[in-house]
Formats: sequence, structure tokens, C-alpha cells
Amino acid sequence: MTNTTYDDNDSKALYNTAWAVLKTSASQNLTGWYDETFHSCNTGYITGAQMCTATIDFTGTHIALYGDANPAQGRFFCYLDGEPWNWFDGSEFLTGKYTKLSLDHLRCSVKGISNGSHRLVFGQDKISAGTNGITLDYFVIDDLTAAGDSAVWTSEFASTTPQTGYANTTAIPSTISSTSSPISTASSTESSSPSSTSTPSSGGGGISAATGAGIGVGVGAVGLAVLGLVIWLFCRRRRGISGAKSSGSLSTTHDLDNMTMRSAAPGGVVPYTSYSPVAQGGSPGLPEIQPAGEVQPYSSTAPYVSRSQAGSQFAGLEDPQTFSSRGGR
Repeated sequence: MTNTTYDDNDSKALYNTAWAVLKTSASQNLTGWYDETFHSCNTGYITGAQMCTATIDFTGTHIALYGDANPAQGRFFCYLDGEPWNWFDGSEFLTGKYTKLSLDHLRCSVKGISNGSHRLVFGQDKISAGTNGITLDYFVIDDLTAAGDSAVWTSEFASTTPQTGYANTTAIPSTISSTSSPISTASSTESSSPSSTSTPSSGGGGISAATGAGIGVGVGAVGLAVLGLVIWLFCRRRRGISGAKSSGSLSTTHDLDNMTMRSAAPGGVVPYTSYSPVAQGGSPGLPEIQPAGEVQPYSSTAPYVSRSQAGSQFAGLEDPQTFSSRGGR
């Protein structure tokens, strides 16, 4: 069990560069200050930093910081282990305003904490420091005070509201935005477990895996049925077309009059002619099919004629050997 007092110059206290260190010298007498030294928040030193901070790491159940009382001093703060900041008015005691300078006044104290390692931060912002910054003379650490699980703060100075721009410092750390507060806090929205591998509960509004699989099978079966119907219709139509061609029921659209065949007569070419439905009783639009056995052999006196030309106006064509075109006559 210990109760130890430490000077402000002790290595347990770590200061940023905004503090001035004062000691007894030929030009100044600091008798009355603990070990005749103290640290003062000095606005002349606050350049890059926006405040003075003193950090003390300790092990125990209680810590208390002491300094002087000066009505020209402004707001200052104390906080423990990253918890909300506690702001006090350096120009006013709990009993009210004061006018006399004095030493050995309790800046802030915290107890009711576990007997373990802790970090306390004490300081003052640049605006509150003004022309006469807050001071730290010494501090006391002990493990004699009863431990607890809820910090209790006390001070000889009156509590006050934060300086402008530091309103979030009095909030619970987990509710402070990491971009709007001078203190670093953990995100309150961090997920405690990965969600990408979780499966929906049976009472949820989503579609289960089994239902989704059933839907997929149903859609696939319908697609196959439609495809089969299309193929069946296509084949049926092809069979209809083939049957119609073989029965001779389709009419030809060829220009038969312009088609030619080679005559049995040497060098002779005669046109196809449509089979006449009147003279021959045939079907209209179909070309005549002449049996090979009816082709007349070449004769020097009888010209070649087709069966359709016999008895028609084309009968008696000139001898192919003496035939000449009209344009050559």
C-alpha cells in the first residue's frame, strides 16, 4: 500500500511542447512551490498544438493534481482512460469567485477506479490559456483508496462547460464522431461478427435456398417444353412441304418459256413449252415430260417436233440444216 507525491518534473508526467517550466533561480524565487518548480501552460509556446496537455500513466486507485489559484486563469480539463472530459473554471472556486493568489489547490482528483493501470490527461486549450495559463505543481498517486468500477471526480474549482469547439468532449466516447472530436474513440458501428456467411432465418422475408432451387427447376422445365413445341411445329411444317412437293400439288413459279433444252438434232436447241390443258388435257403450269421412246430419229426430210408441237401452229418447222433466224433473211 503506497501513497506517493510526485513533483511536476517527475518522469511519470509527459508534457507536450506548449508548456513552460519554471524553477527557482537568481531572477525568481519559487519558494512555496513543491520542489520550487512548476509547469505553466504558455500561449507563446502553443504554435502547432492547439492546447497544453500533460499525460500521467499510473497504477493505483486514486490520483490528484495540484497547482495554484489565480483568478486570471481560465477553463481547464481532466479526463481518465479516454472517458468524457471534465471541465473546470480556474477563475472560480466551488464557493464562488476569488481574488487572492494562493498555492496547493486541488485541480482535479479521481477515485472509485480499479486498482490497475490508468492514464490521466490534464490540460488547457489555447483560448482558455489567455495571458495566464493553468499550472501544475505536483500530483499524488495511491492505492489506499477503495477501488471501484465508477470514476468519481472532485475539484476545488467550479465545474463549467467546454470551451467553444470542444462540446463533444463531454459526451460518451462511443457516441463521438472520430472526425469531430479531439479525442480518439472507437467506432460504435463496428460489426461484432462477419455477416457475409450468415444464412437467413426461417422466419425471415427472403426466399430460402430450397424454394429458389424449386423455382429454377420449374423455369427450366417450362423452357424445355417451349423449345420442344417449337421443334415439333418446325418438323411438321417441313413434312407438309415435302409431301406437297411429292404429290405435285404445288405450282411452279419458274419462267418456263425462257428455259431451254438441247434438241436431239445436232446443234438444235428448242424451248420448253407449257403442257396445254386444252389440247392435251394436262395440268396447267407444268412442263411437258416427253418420253424418251417417242423421240423421232433425225431425218433429212422430216424436222424434229415435240409431242406438244404436233398439230399446233408450230408444226412444220424448217429443217435445222437450212434453218436461219429471221434477222438473217
